[in-house]
Amino acid sequence: MEARDGSDRGDARAYDRYLAAMDAAMRVKIAVTAAHLPAAGTVADMGMGSGTGSDALAALYPRLEVVGVDLDPEMVERARQRFDRPNLRFVMGDIAEPVFDAESLDGVFDSSVIHHVTSFGGYDHDAARRACAAQAAQLRAGGTLVIRDFVAPEEGERAVILALPADDGDDSDDPARCSTARLFERFAGEFRSLHNAPGFPTERLEDAPDGWRRYRLSERHAAEFLLRKDYRTDWVKEAREEYTYFTARGFAEVFEELGLRLLACTPIRNPWIVRNRFEGRFRWEGAGGAFLEPPATHVIVAGEKVAAGAGVRFRRRPCGPVGYLELEGWRDGETGQVLDLVRRPERTLDVLPFFLDEDGDPLVLARTSYPRPVLLAGGPALDGSLPP
Repeated sequence: MEARDGSDRGDARAYDRYLAAMDAAMRVKIAVTAAHLPAAGTVADMGMGSGTGSDALAALYPRLEVVGVDLDPEMVERARQRFDRPNLRFVMGDIAEPVFDAESLDGVFDSSVIHHVTSFGGYDHDAARRACAAQAAQLRAGGTLVIRDFVAPEEGERAVILALPADDGDDSDDPARCSTARLFERFAGEFRSLHNAPGFPTERLEDAPDGWRRYRLSERHAAEFLLRKDYRTDWVKEAREEYTYFTARGFAEVFEELGLRLLACTPIRNPWIVRNRFEGRFRWEGAGGAFLEPPATHVIVAGEKVAAGAGVRFRRRPCGPVGYLELEGWRDGETGQVLDLVRRPERTLDVLPFFLDEDGDPLVLARTSYPRPVLLAGGPALDGSLPP
């Protein structure tokens, strides 16, 4: 009998199939997210699955202690037998609950696992918030929480028209051989199948001239189908899950509430998925027939835990004119170009470090942060950053 939390994957062949698919994409996941993780200290890879990602992190950062965490004892045992590094270990644990002592980790990494917390927890989106809170509590000040998962469209409830081919399979209910359009019709009735009222409303419209079937539904439900339409081998299990729970804006708000300074919050589109699973495989449009981009395949969210009382982000607030600044106009003596200059009361000099490359061209060392990339003359920066 399968566990209610979805951790039991079935027999050995089912595990092998599931892990093979996971391993195929894991190195790409690590490449996209590793830059946000520390290179030393202790990092927990939550819901590590096969352990391939944990092993890749441990190989990439020899000074980093990587701990793979998974609720499924079969996953943990397989990972222990397969991978062996001095800075790598695997433990059983629920990623939504405290696994390590408070303020004991330098990094926490979640790759495509938080949606399991919501899907097998009654589709409660607040369960994702609670899981993030439990993980943030295990971080030291300066530690980083990184999430790579599915993301809901920002305007997910707006209506879209989705066109799907009806000639790429038959009209049966068998996911292995039915057309994409017929698979969607089945999905509309069984999405979130563990819920007491599964499925979602959709309206079939007049077929397109090329025979593709057209449907009107919410953008979020269309994205839910498009993100999984090719996972036919384990279709029944995939239909149980709800991939999308937070929008990118929702992730940012949760991180701020938890005292995490947002380092990145970027919806992304996996080029391989766009090229092989999206292009030419569906059409969708918004109000008035406006063309829509393919749905984001994932989101990368990274947040740094700040010390108690430290600021999480800078807010822009309307303010009146600042009296101590003066606006001046200057004309270039050679070109005649007129430039506006806002002058401060005192003469100041911003020092930008630079060097000359092999061709004698100057390269300026700069970065995007606050304060500007100037040499710091004592005292901590407002945002805790280090000198360039």
